[in-house]
Amino acid sequence: MEGEKEYSELIKILTDEKHIDELGIIHGSQNEMLFVDGKLGVSSELTDDITNLSMVLLLINPECYTAWNARKELIISKVISTAEEFQLMNLILSCHPRSAELFSHRRWLIQYIAKSDGYDIITLCKLELKVAAKAADKYYSNYISWSHRCWILSTYLSNSPEILLHELEDTTSWLSLHISDSNIYYYRQRLLMLLAELTHVNSKKLWMHELRINKEMIEFYTGHEAMWLFRRFLLANIPAADEEKKLICNQEMKFVNMHCSDDGTSGFTFERNRQIHFAKSYEIFVDLIMSHLNSK
Repeated sequence: MEGEKEYSELIKILTDEKHIDELGIIHGSQNEMLFVDGKLGVSSELTDDITNLSMVLLLINPECYTAWNARKELIISKVISTAEEFQLMNLILSCHPRSAELFSHRRWLIQYIAKSDGYDIITLCKLELKVAAKAADKYYSNYISWSHRCWILSTYLSNSPEILLHELEDTTSWLSLHISDSNIYYYRQRLLMLLAELTHVNSKKLWMHELRINKEMIEFYTGHEAMWLFRRFLLANIPAADEEKKLICNQEMKFVNMHCSDDGTSGFTFERNRQIHFAKSYEIFVDLIMSHLNSK
């Protein structure tokens, strides 16, 4: 095996010598490894071995940030191309969809590419959203991949309303497929807040549409706290005048009383009891919003 001799020699040095106090890189030396007076020198000619060893190591353990850092140096020195690195990361992601170090390395690589000339960063970020979505689909409640998607949006796509609106529409199906996953709701919060900052987008219309979708979800899938918490966000941040907010709050009180209170006819299933509990908590929240509006 290529590099086996060097590997065996390094292990022997590390095992036999108990007083190694310094490591250095040797440039232009015919010796691949030197050990003198407690100083260990490794030849820079072992770059290919580092590339291959780091690749194999990361396939097994993608949380090894030392290996990722070694590959960063190889990318900067043009030993590894960015295309090759994305190919490796996508392969690792197929088996380790929740690797924090892998996604951290992806963000570094995107920032590295963004500093270079001749790259279409928007197209790259659109592809990255798809990669992160695939990872989220492979691992339930994948906070790491959803956070990565939020970073992509905030860093490079915050001024791209078409992409933001497409993401809002595209992730609607996730609501019914992952009804208790709070990450999708956090992602939609981020989308709505970014869209609200764009003056040529009808934010209030988006908010009202989101309230309707959320209402249907709550009525169909009973007893899921993530939906109710998301509704709190919608009510607290809806871009509307105070008088209009009061009307919306009154409608919310009717929604709670009509659909989520205990009428004595629905039985006391676990889901039903949870629904009543979340509805009453939401009722208190709405009442606080109304009190704040009335005090102005």
